[in-house]
Amino acid sequence: MHSQRRQENGQAPPFRNKRLHRVNGNWYFDSREGTQFGPYRNQADARNALAVYLAQHLFDSPTSDLATMERPGHQDGIAHMVREVFDVLDCYKGFGEVAAENWVKVRLHALSARADHDTFARDCVDVLHFVRDHNEQTFAFEKFLQHQACKL
Repeated sequence: MHSQRRQENGQAPPFRNKRLHRVNGNWYFDSREGTQFGPYRNQADARNALAVYLAQHLFDSPTSDLATMERPGHQDGIAHMVREVFDVLDCYKGFGEVAAENWVKVRLHALSARADHDTFARDCVDVLHFVRDHNEQTFAFEKFLQHQACKL
């Protein structure tokens, strides 16, 4: 695992802790900007929401190039999930919501056969179900931010 990100240019990395945490039985994740998101009923939902958040943040960034950058989410072990959501957002941008929803259905079918014995495939199935169940937030980053950010 890399301790530095490309943009840190040899500087000492800042202190990093896990983004997912549990408080009073509910799960939350923290953004690097200091916002807490949640509560989620379980850790899986919090991981899925974090993957959506990272993909949206990356997708909305004008300077993002997924092919050349460090894998988003790799510190949290969800880079494969972020990639799935990014692909859904890319389909949505290019072809619209119906096409993106159909892409999710086809992708779920393809991954389901492997999900019983492949952890990465199972994670991808979970995040795609989360995307399908929360599509209004997935396709509109502002709605995700308004709905999921905690008012502390």
